[in-house]
Amino acid sequence: MSLLGEVVVNPGSPEKLRHGLASLPTEARILFLYCSREEARMVLKEAAVQGLVGANYVWIATRNVIGNMMDAPDEFPTGMLGIHFDTSTSSLIVSISRAVQLFATGLQMYTEDMNSTEITTQALKEAFYPSLSCEASNMKKWTGGSRLFK
Repeated sequence: MSLLGEVVVNPGSPEKLRHGLASLPTEARILFLYCSREEARMVLKEAAVQGLVGANYVWIATRNVIGNMMDAPDEFPTGMLGIHFDTSTSSLIVSISRAVQLFATGLQMYTEDMNSTEITTQALKEAFYPSLSCEASNMKKWTGGSRLFK
């Protein structure tokens, strides 16, 4: 099994959502939904327009989407699965430990990948010291973040 694609959506951009869902590979049949309930309504409404719901698709949503309401919005497809996570303190401690290990492994793989390619000092500087600021007026994205995410 492999991840065929991902769609990262800005809730205020229906056009990006439309384009993102349209760009999913046609082999993608199991879709994971991690967002708020309202964002899920928007995503699933557009997914229905594009024919991404029905017998050939499985949607799996997180607790934020499902919530604790028994009535599902009309946009939610029949058969959508919801996942609830154990949020007890002991489970949280185990999860934090795993997250730190995963982050460390990702960082190690990232640096090994950086070292295995011909790369300039300037590119290394930009990769590890992105010029991002909380005070910046325009949105910026750390380009190395996508590589680390892999």
